[in-house]
Amino acid sequence: MICQQCGKDPATVSFTKIVNGEKIEIYICDQCAKKQENNIQGIPNGVLNEHLLSGLLDGEGNNELPVVEKESPRDIQCPKCGLSYSEFVKTGRVGCVECYIQFADRLTSMLERNHGTVAHHGKIPKRKKSLIQDKQQLTMLKNELQSLIEREKYEQAAHIRDQIRELEKKLSSQ
Repeated sequence: MICQQCGKDPATVSFTKIVNGEKIEIYICDQCAKKQENNIQGIPNGVLNEHLLSGLLDGEGNNELPVVEKESPRDIQCPKCGLSYSEFVKTGRVGCVECYIQFADRLTSMLERNHGTVAHHGKIPKRKKSLIQDKQQLTMLKNELQSLIEREKYEQAAHIRDQIRELEKKLSSQ
């Protein structure tokens, strides 16, 4: 996506404004974001890029700028790419797939705090929506069937089993 302000560079920063109950998303490049820093309420000058993200990652709720320690006993390092957690906090980018595993406990708490969940749900393409919903329904029914069997509610389990068979038949025909 191209910057909506200068129209030249790739957009790397997004802002969401809510005006009269209407959500407006603005995508701009780093250069335009630096120019806009002074206009964003509540963000001190020079903070927009790395300090804002590091405050979110470390969960600091105060108004002071977060301090990232260079050497710390809590500073985990990825064995594959060598990225340390403090470097990740500064840049907001992981170095490799292994980083997700190494920083999992901290990433999980950060994602729950910022997004309310750790599972990414994303958007569902319209042409695949019914297929995906059917698969989700099938998974839910199978879990419910297992629960009913464990509680020895066999009549209800038989009903759920029949629903599962119908749904599997429908999915195999698609």
